[in-house]
Amino acid sequence: MSTHRTARILESLQPGPFHPLRVRAARAAFVPLLAGLLAASLLLPATAALAEDAASPSPAPTEPPYSTTLPISVDAKSVLVVDLLRGVRLFEKDSSTPVDLPVLNKAVTAYIALDEFPSGTMVTISKVASDEDAGKLGLKTGEKVPLEYLVLGLLLQNSDAAAVALAEQVSGEEKSFLDRMNQLAAELGMADTAFLDASGAPVEGQKTTLDDAAKFFRKALGQSSFARIFQMRDTFYMMPDKTSRHLTSRLDAAWSFVDTLTGGVRSDTDGRASVACTATGKGFSLLCLVADSPNVRVVGDVQKTVEGCFSAYESATLVVAGQRYGESETVDGVTFPIVFNQTVTYVRPIGTDVLADVHYESLGRTSLPVLKTQTVGKAVYALTDGTTIAVDLFPENDVWNPSSPFDQVRRLYETYPDLFSIVLLLLGAMALIVLGRVAELAVKSGRRRSVQRASAGRMRRR
Repeated sequence: MSTHRTARILESLQPGPFHPLRVRAARAAFVPLLAGLLAASLLLPATAALAEDAASPSPAPTEPPYSTTLPISVDAKSVLVVDLLRGVRLFEKDSSTPVDLPVLNKAVTAYIALDEFPSGTMVTISKVASDEDAGKLGLKTGEKVPLEYLVLGLLLQNSDAAAVALAEQVSGEEKSFLDRMNQLAAELGMADTAFLDASGAPVEGQKTTLDDAAKFFRKALGQSSFARIFQMRDTFYMMPDKTSRHLTSRLDAAWSFVDTLTGGVRSDTDGRASVACTATGKGFSLLCLVADSPNVRVVGDVQKTVEGCFSAYESATLVVAGQRYGESETVDGVTFPIVFNQTVTYVRPIGTDVLADVHYESLGRTSLPVLKTQTVGKAVYALTDGTTIAVDLFPENDVWNPSSPFDQVRRLYETYPDLFSIVLLLLGAMALIVLGRVAELAVKSGRRRSVQRASAGRMRRR
């Protein structure tokens, strides 16, 4: 029977799985379906290989700013707020101007140490580090303390001694550690940054900008160990000698005044403060950086900036998981619908339509099959602020080659799984019947040979 005839029989089967018509069709299709099952078993490895090629969708990161000017007045020299997901600037004040930003130096030192060693690593405190401590963390020369405790002291308590101890742990001495800091800056494209001190103490020639700092913090917050400490307001840390030490964030006051705050660190030098913090509201998260603000005004600067941004921006839905795209894709002569497999949102000025255009970019696949887990192209949305968001598109269902026997069998299996179950049961029953028949024939043959041997023996005795 031809494959097309088998398909027509299957399509006519509407009654239950054991209706006589379905059973007769199963019998008629048994032989080609058996061959098809064997072919499908050969196809499964190829299917798995295709699945491994699946790509996970993600919006393309962009950084140009919105043109909206917000009525936010701060005392800080520089301020920058970006959408944490895409990096789009929502508000800025002189964000490209060189500034002293000790909070960045300390955060980079903590990030490198956490990336290099497990948090439980024991660090030996040098005389240089203990001399810097001034009793803040209780560090003593020759003492061994957990690396995590030093990171907590660095990010929560603004400890210069912790920065020195971590730098020495990573590179042997602070001077060599600075090469690691500047190497990381180069890798992240922080072209206007030069680190000359692990703790951020003022040094001639040291420089950075908030634009550069935003690149680092968006990277660092993707490291789970760094993000966990960044989000602490305070903690009780159990030392190796079983004593507990209470560490409170220097940004503690901001948690009381900014309801949306989700994390942050603060550094103070010579009456001036710098802050890096995150906040979540209106369906999105933002990163706020404040540089060179008076100590007594920095919390107010953070509060006004964060609240001002949440008053001006909102999260909007771009696409919804399962939503069909307006165009179809064609591969090897077969046209099929394409869908988004994740919900994507973006930040925009409240009540403002900022979508300017959308177009489809195909990956140019040329052969089937194409699984629904495989990217076939992307929809690129252009916004009025000059940014773009690219979202991957996938087949709505697995797309098989209609002329391939393997794909036909696979499609039949997906369409009529109950019938294939019947076929498998029939195969098992037939195998048992065949085995039973073979065993019966073997017994009869054995008996026949025994009778023949007995007859031959009697004839010889005569």
